[in-house]
Amino acid sequence: MKKLESATAKTESPFENEVLERLVRHGYRVHPQWKVGAYRIDLVVEGDSGTKLAVECDGDRWHYDKVAEDLARQTLLERLGWKFVRIRGSVFYRNRDEAMQPVFARLSDLEILPANRGPIVSTKIRRELAATR
Repeated sequence: MKKLESATAKTESPFENEVLERLVRHGYRVHPQWKVGAYRIDLVVEGDSGTKLAVECDGDRWHYDKVAEDLARQTLLERLGWKFVRIRGSVFYRNRDEAMQPVFARLSDLEILPANRGPIVSTKIRRELAATR
């Protein structure tokens, strides 16, 4: 698991490290501290089709004083087409599985699959099928 060790060495906090490890254990390709111009995104999960999800880890201890700056950066990057999901450290440390549910749901919505899984029926098609029933 040298790749995982190399990736975790690039994280900026134990919180980011734990989120990265959970995503990797589920089979996702995760890139820590992804550079976009002058900015960095905590974690980027990349799908086979090139679709990417930015995962921001809002740890009270690590980013508390930068909330307004982080949200302004996110707004700018969303205008450039980035998709985001945020995880609060306080929620994660109360219940890690529950805190990760929105991340996995967003990955599913964007059809970003774990590397070890084949194609599944897309979320859009599932919704269309459900609407016709």
